[in-house]
Formats: sequence, structure tokens, C-alpha cells
Amino acid sequence: MIWYTAKMLTDGELLSSIIHSHASIFHSSYFINASPKELGLDDPKFMPRFTYEPLYLKNIGFKDIREAATFFVNNLGSKENQNKVKPPRVICRAHVSAAVIDGFIYDRRPQCQCEKWIFKEGDDVTVITFMKHEVTIKLT
Repeated sequence: MIWYTAKMLTDGELLSSIIHSHASIFHSSYFINASPKELGLDDPKFMPRFTYEPLYLKNIGFKDIREAATFFVNNLGSKENQNKVKPPRVICRAHVSAAVIDGFIYDRRPQCQCEKWIFKEGDDVTVITFMKHEVTIKLT
């Protein structure tokens, strides 16, 4: 897992997005209008030694991607977050994509599905990306 956070530099409107990934390791990515604290990422175990090093789920207490994603979604849906004027939510999501052509597997750019988001300068955004090294399409 790799994650990063930022603050929006200006007011604006997000209508769509694209993502660059490689299917051999990419699993999914989530663009969320939330701070690390709102997602539960403020625990020191989520801070990598170096920004370019992924966090291995088993080393931070999760057995798999589903369990980790459930943790973040549960934090996102907490009563505290849902009582906010603008509750945080997943704005965009993308999942691994591949195509089988003449018996060969080719990775494809994942389609990024987004909901319209009107943001203000200073709004938080956090991106969480999960990686899984395996072929997800089986030839029949």
C-alpha cells in the first residue's frame, strides 16, 4: 500500500481523472476528499520509513486488501465524519485492467470512475493505492 495526502491549492471542480499504473502490480486506487486523520492514517504504523517505500499490509496489521479497505471505509463512515457539513467520501476509484489478445495478457490503463467534486482551496485529499503482484485474468 502507498498513500499520500495534499491540500487543494485553489477552488475548482473535478469531473474526471486518469491514472497511470502497471497491471503486474496494481490492484486499486482511491482518491478521497479526507485528511489522513479522517481515514485513520494518523497512526504512526502508517508512516513509511521513506516516501517511496510501500507499506506491506501484514506489517501494519491487515491480512489482505479487503480488510485494509474495510478499515478505511469504516473510518470514512464514522459518526464524527458523517456529521460534518461536507462528509468525506471516495471521489474516484480505479481497479486493475487487462485484456487477453491472441492468448497474451496485456495491461490496460484502468478506467478511473469519478463522482463530480466541487472543492475549495485548502480542502484535503488523500490517495490510497493497493498493489498485489499476481495475474488477475485467467486464460480459458
